[in-house]
Order: sequence, then structure tokens, then C-alpha cells
Amino acid sequence: TTPRYSSALVTILVTDANDNSPVFLQEVYEFVISKPLLVNTPLFSVEAHDSDEGENARVSYSILDASNPNGVFVINGTSGAVRVSNNYGLPDEYLLMVRAEDGGGRCT
Repeated sequence: TTPRYSSALVTILVTDANDNSPVFLQEVYEFVISKPLLVNTPLFSVEAHDSDEGENARVSYSILDASNPNGVFVINGTSGAVRVSNNYGLPDEYLLMVRAEDGGGRCT
């Protein structure tokens, strides 16, 4: 028998490889806050950007639990805005660690 062949046009779409992690606009954010603080008081915002494209460039924010043991602060996962969640045991000085994660799971 004679071999038969056919051909087809194949289109390959190359998508973003999610090869970049989010980068904060500042390495350190320092703020002076006056006490007493009312619950839900907005304090400050952090901001990070990601050089990827599409969903991989979408940045979300979270506070690392170890740096917020009393749950004093909460962060808006979309905007990076930090506010007071409760005012129990608010120390005079606080080191808060915030994580930025892109839509592909890369984080800083």
C-alpha cells in the first residue's frame, strides 16, 4: 500500500511563563502612628508590581501570621491597605511582615 499523508495548520500560543516575582516599591515601609487607635483605622498601604503579563501579574497581599500574633493588623488583599483590626496589646514599636504574591503563585 501507498503511505498516505495529511497536513494541518497548528497554531501555538505562547503565554507568559510567570518568571517574575512581585517587587515592592520600597524595601522598607516605616510609619509613625499615634495611639490610641480605633478599630478599622486605615494606617498605610504597601504596593508591589509584577513584570509578568495577565493573571501572572495580578498581585495580592497578606500579612505573615508570625509578625501579627495578636491579629492587630489586617491587610486588604487587593489594594495593600493596612488597617487596625483590634487595639489589644498594641506595642510601642511593631515589625509587620507583608507578603506579595502574583497570580501564578510566585511571592516575595
